[in-house]
Amino acid sequence: MAVEIERNEQITTADSEWRILYLIGGIATLIVVLMFRRFCAAEMMAFNGFGIFTVPENLPLRAFEWFDLLLENPFVGLVLLNLIDLINYALVGLIFIALYGSLRNENRTAMGLAAIFGIIGITVYFISNQDKE
Repeated sequence: MAVEIERNEQITTADSEWRILYLIGGIATLIVVLMFRRFCAAEMMAFNGFGIFTVPENLPLRAFEWFDLLLENPFVGLVLLNLIDLINYALVGLIFIALYGSLRNENRTAMGLAAIFGIIGITVYFISNQDKE
């Protein structure tokens, strides 16, 4: 009984150290669920016919074409460059870390592997070529 109480006190102390990360992970989860959608560039291209946004027929290929688009219409340019997806994946990384912190006492090895593979997947997304050709 005394060992169980001591273990519960250790878990409570460890959880209090992770409390701010739990809060950040929870906020990141709400932001991801309520505000972000995957691959918004395709949806923006679909709205082109409605006249809401001026989306170019062909995506820019050269750097100066991208700069012209960003100067002309910054929102469209950033969406086509997948900035919204990059922010989304960064927030998902925070969610993975918070999940590891909350579930690490159940199965440290499984949660460690899940967090590592999640972070590796997010890193691969960040460093991969976003060229759509």
